[in-house]
Amino acid sequence: MAGPLELLETGTINEDDPQFTKIHLSDPTRGWPSQLSTTEMKRQWQSFIRHLKRYHKKETLFKQEPIWIPLINLYVPPGGSSTLKYIRSSNKKMGPEIKILGFGFGSTESISISDSVEFDAEQRGKSFLVKMYATAIRYLDSVHGQPLTRVDLEHPHDYTEHKIEDLPDITEIKSLNSEEWKVIHEINLSSSSDTGHYTFQHAITESAIWKVELSFPPLQAIGLDLNLTFESEHSKEFELTFKIPYGHDYLFYSRIGETPIVPLCTTRRN
Repeated sequence: MAGPLELLETGTINEDDPQFTKIHLSDPTRGWPSQLSTTEMKRQWQSFIRHLKRYHKKETLFKQEPIWIPLINLYVPPGGSSTLKYIRSSNKKMGPEIKILGFGFGSTESISISDSVEFDAEQRGKSFLVKMYATAIRYLDSVHGQPLTRVDLEHPHDYTEHKIEDLPDITEIKSLNSEEWKVIHEINLSSSSDTGHYTFQHAITESAIWKVELSFPPLQAIGLDLNLTFESEHSKEFELTFKIPYGHDYLFYSRIGETPIVPLCTTRRN
């Protein structure tokens, strides 16, 4: 989906008629006015378009630079292991889709995980990454001279190129900020006399929305603080298995406002 600047340049949007639904911004929670009068909506729309028209292309910083975007982080419970399985159903036209919302008035992209995927994590978490291509164009405000960087994301192939990498070690988490994290599940095994590992299985049955802070050298080089939002749809295809040792109580966390495919598991600390 084209971003606001591209839509303006191609003549898809103009000042005459408010077309808020065609604009895809970096923050999907940012709502456009819906309770305003027709006159006020048109006034706000015209103000927005006139603001965009002040920006003119100065230079292309890089074009179709390959970047790897982490879509799914598979965390490891303390002393245990985890497995993530995705099986594409043959009776469905489409498996999980990942919508990547752009930023800096750039474009958005949608890709599908078309192959079956299964990977394990033990001792160290794993990250599932897909390959995208980024183009960055710098604009200048003709009135105030302020710069704006537009970043477009592309996925030009019919297939999804992916890889799996180790996550940084996060097993020594001492506390999670209650203003940022919430408990979504508990498993109490501290009083159990069993030995070995307890198996907890979970199937994802709802869409997932989460934010990831990405670190891309070509974007850092131009001073971009990059935050992309990944939105997963039809994610009930995913099956998650945790194997956790008896003798402890476990808490499963997600960030507030997010529904992750894989929650973060820690032991309860008294």
